[in-house]
Amino acid sequence: MTKTCPNCNNNIPEADHICSFCNYNYKAAEIIATKPKDPEYTIEKRNVFRCPFCSKPISEYHEKCPFCASDLIIHDFVTTDIGRLQSKLIQQQTISCPHCNENVPGGRKRCPKCNKLIEAGEQTEKRAMDDFESLRVLIDQPDDDLAKTDEEAAEDEQKPDIDIATRIDDVESLEHHEAFFPPACIEPGLSELDTSVQTRIQALSPEEAPKAILSLLDEDVCYYLIAGSNLFLGRQTDVCHVPAILFPEQANRKRNTNVSRKHCQIFIRNNRVFVKDLSRNGTFIFKEPIPQNQDVPLANNDEIRISHVLRLKVQIFTDGKQVLGVLLHRKRNTTGERYILAAGAIPYGNNSALPINLSDGPALCGSLYYNPELNSWCLKIPDSSKPSTTTDQVLEPVQELIHGTNILWFSAVV
Repeated sequence: MTKTCPNCNNNIPEADHICSFCNYNYKAAEIIATKPKDPEYTIEKRNVFRCPFCSKPISEYHEKCPFCASDLIIHDFVTTDIGRLQSKLIQQQTISCPHCNENVPGGRKRCPKCNKLIEAGEQTEKRAMDDFESLRVLIDQPDDDLAKTDEEAAEDEQKPDIDIATRIDDVESLEHHEAFFPPACIEPGLSELDTSVQTRIQALSPEEAPKAILSLLDEDVCYYLIAGSNLFLGRQTDVCHVPAILFPEQANRKRNTNVSRKHCQIFIRNNRVFVKDLSRNGTFIFKEPIPQNQDVPLANNDEIRISHVLRLKVQIFTDGKQVLGVLLHRKRNTTGERYILAAGAIPYGNNSALPINLSDGPALCGSLYYNPELNSWCLKIPDSSKPSTTTDQVLEPVQELIHGTNILWFSAVV
C-alpha cells in the first residue's frame, strides 16, 4: 500500500512517517495543523495582493506564498513592500485610450469604456510583462544592489581577524589560538563518548553520513544534523549535505547557477575545522577569497560566502578536549534552517553557549549523537541525582522530545 506525499506528490509506503523524496514529516505536520490559529491573523483582516511569482491572491502577512512556496521576505522585502512595488508598477502601466482618452490599465487590448481596440495593446501588454519581470529582478538581485541597513553594510566590509595567507602558512602557530579552538561549551564528562564510538563517528565517510532533523516547532527553527567529520556544500542536493542555494529555488534560479554542484567542503582534522573551495566561482571568508583546493582553517564566528550568493555563519563548539560540532547558520535567506556537523555529542538546552539553544527548560537537556555500533541516533541525558554523570537512550526514528514549554520533533533521515 502506498500514499501520495502532499508536499512532492511522490508515492511512498503507507507506513512511512517521513517522505524519502523530500523529508516531509507527517507527524510534525499533524502537530502543526492541530495548533490553534491566532484569529488576529485572518485573511479578511489583512490587505490582499497578488504573489509576484505566481500571481495568485495572498494576504500581506504571509512570509511564503501558499501556492508556489516563494519566499516573500527575500533580502528583507516584506510582503507589504512587494505589494507597494506592484501597485506602483501598475500605476506606471496605465495608458490613455486613443479613441476616448479613458485611462486604461496596461495590458488591455480593448478600452473598457468604448470597447474599441487599442492599437498599442500588444506593445502595452509586452511592457506590462517587462515591468513585472523588473519586479522579479528587483527581488532577486544581489545583495550589493539592495538598500542595506548600516549593520548589513558593515557586515559586507568585514574582514577576517586573521588573514587567509597567515592561516595557511602558520597553521601550527595557530594551534592554541582560541578563535580556532574555542573554550568548552559543556563539561567534558557530560558529552564524552566511548573511544570506539568516537573513533567510528570520525571515520564515517561523507557519502554515507547518517542524518537527522531536529525541529523546534514553537520557534520555526530546524536543525539538520550530519554525523561525522566531513560535509559538502553545493547546489546538487542529492550529493551535498548543505544546500548552498537561495530559496525558493524557482525565484532564485539565475543566482543559484553561480553555485557549483559541489561547491566547497568543511571538515574536522586534528581538532581543527577547515574549509576547502572546490568551485569555479569561489568561496570566501567574509570578503576575502580562499585559494582553490587548499585547506584553510576556519575560526569561530567566521562567515562563509558561497560565490556571493549565500552567507553562512560558522560556530565551533568544543568540550575543551575535542571539537564536538560545527554549526552553520544561514543568513538573510531561510534563516530558520541550520546545519550541524556532528563529530561528537551535540548538547542542547536553555543555554546560549550550546549549539542548540532552547527558550525554556533546563540549561542542559541532553546531547544528541549517532552511534555507529547501534546504527542509531542516541540521546545522552544528564543524571540530576549524580552530577557529571549521564545515561544513554536510543532514539526512535521519529520521536517527540518535550523540555519545559519547548516541543522538539526528532526524525532520523533514512
